[in-house]
Parts: sequence; structure tokens; C-alpha cells
Amino acid sequence: MVLKRTVQRFKTILRMARLCSAVCGADVFDPDYRINPLTIFVLLAINSYLICTGYTIYVDIYIERDWTKVLQALCLLGSAVQGYCKLLNGIWKKHTHRFLINELLEIYEKYDKYDADYRCYLSKSLDTVTYIIKIILVVYAGSVIGIISVVPIYRLLFHENIFVMQFLLPGIDPETEFGYIVMNCMHCTCIFFGAFGNFAADTFFFTYVSQIPLLANIMKCKFRDLNEELEELDMQDNRYKTVFKDILQWHQKYMK
Repeated sequence: MVLKRTVQRFKTILRMARLCSAVCGADVFDPDYRINPLTIFVLLAINSYLICTGYTIYVDIYIERDWTKVLQALCLLGSAVQGYCKLLNGIWKKHTHRFLINELLEIYEKYDKYDADYRCYLSKSLDTVTYIIKIILVVYAGSVIGIISVVPIYRLLFHENIFVMQFLLPGIDPETEFGYIVMNCMHCTCIFFGAFGNFAADTFFFTYVSQIPLLANIMKCKFRDLNEELEELDMQDNRYKTVFKDILQWHQKYMK
């Protein structure tokens, strides 16, 4: 069996995360990325959710006089605001994100060609990233499937209409069959884009953070290389100076 190189594994993770972010119109790692119709649609969907949530709270407080429903309307507001912030951050800071990814890609492309110790640390770092991504995927997939599937199951068992999310649409009567279908379609759309967007953002975040130990481990390998050079009997070629300079440059680059 042919083993995949660490740089290939890293690129696979990037492709998966970029695919999820592209679904939300936010593939900011594309050098030619521009705000496109899909991006605008997602932004409009989030803003519509916020407006509709405000409208729902107004109806609950001033029309139905039921304060308990306010909590239901607010239960997913935190996730929406979080996703909104992640989307705007990705768009506004796209150059920073590209820089970070390109730096990591450069590390994997360079040190994947070095000896087994370097490749071992690269592989361990990718194993950590993969493990975290799998956990995130299970959490998001389980949440989406659970939130959406409970609606038809509840209707089938109890013959009662409930909604995926708890916000109303102005001008749509939730008591009618048409209103029930339209609102749940809108709710599912919000859940769909929210899940993809948050998953992509979390994947990139943990990809960045999980590489911090890798930087220290590469430094460890560089010191090992220096020790090996210093142990050589022939010190006339000054190769150890090159290794030592490389260590200082590495430290200077990633401790700025």
C-alpha cells in the first residue's frame, strides 16, 4: 500500500474545509475570491433570521403575552451570531487567513522531504487535526440530523406540527399547511448553511491552533541536527554554522 505523504494529507484537509466554506460563498483561500451571489444570499439569510427573531419576540411579548416562548426564539441566536462573526471575519481578514495557510503549506512541503523524525512530527500533527475534525463533524452532523429529523418524527407520532427553528416569518400563517411547509423550508435552509459555515470555520481554526506544537517539534529536530554536526570529528567545513543559522531564522520567523 502506498502511504500518502504528509503534504498530501494536509492538502486533503484544506480541500475539504474549502469545499464547506465554498458552500457558504466564503472560499476566501481562493486568490481570486470575490463576494459573489451565494455570499450575498447567505448574508441575507442570516440578517433575515435576526430580523425574524426580533419579530417573533415582539409577537410573543406584545401579542401573545407569552414570555416563555421568548427563550425558544433565542435558543439558536448564539449560534447564528457566532456564524455571522466567523463569516465576516473570514471575508475581512482573508489575506491573513491565506498567509497562515500558505505558511503551513510551505512547512509541510519543505519538511516532508526531510528525514523520518520530521515526517513523524508532521504526521502526528495531522493525526491530531484529523481527530479534532472528526469530532467536530460528528457534533455538527448529529446536531443537524437531530434538529431536522425530530419534526417529521414528532408529526408522525403525535400528529402535531412543530418547527425546526422557533422564528416566525412576517405574513406567513404557521397554522396553515402552506405556512408550515414554507417556514420549515426556511428553517432548514438556515440550519444547512449554518452547519456548513460553522464547520468550515472551526476546521480552519483548529488547523491553525493544532500546528503550534509542530513548530516546537521542528525546532527540536533542528537542535538534533545541530548536535549531530557538533559531534562530527571534522569541524572545518562549518556545516554546524549553517544549521545554527537555520535554527535562529526559524525562531525569529515564528516568534515575531
